[in-house]
Amino acid sequence: MNATTTPKRVHSVRSVALLRVNPHGVIVNANHVAHLRWGNCQGRVCADLLRSEVCSSQCVSKLFKNNTAFLDREVSIHGYNARLICERIEDEVAVIAVLESSVRNALTPCETRVIRLVAQGLTNRQIATQLAISPSTVRTHIEHVRAKLGVHTRAAAIAKLATSGVELKDASAAIGTAEVMRS
Repeated sequence: MNATTTPKRVHSVRSVALLRVNPHGVIVNANHVAHLRWGNCQGRVCADLLRSEVCSSQCVSKLFKNNTAFLDREVSIHGYNARLICERIEDEVAVIAVLESSVRNALTPCETRVIRLVAQGLTNRQIATQLAISPSTVRTHIEHVRAKLGVHTRAAAIAKLATSGVELKDASAAIGTAEVMRS
């Protein structure tokens, strides 16, 4: 790389998954981010969800047995770099997973297809027709994209993806289209 070449900026997405776990290691409750990442978590064993290379089935019981306040470690969970904090709070454990991934890797293939069509200026109904899915499925994919990217609007999602090096056809025109459609 010479002095005039600038490296392409790759933005990262940071999200926080929260799990409430009972003394037996079973998930009692989970936040929206956890549900987006792993589906319905309630009733599953924490160590199974986070994979055995991160946790052991005894890690929750060790917190209680050793009267330890918390565990804090850097791990990889399902391909995401993460900081995993397990903190004992009375008779439960709060598992906090701060997940970080590049924007490129944060979206599923379906979410990527949908947001590319949004960037081209298509409506939810047009996207649904083109991909042979329902408009509510399109809406759900867009909601997941916005949640994963930490933005509130379609235009902000497109802008974040465009500035992070994700290939979007004519994203700048679509941002203008989205602004016109809102007026």
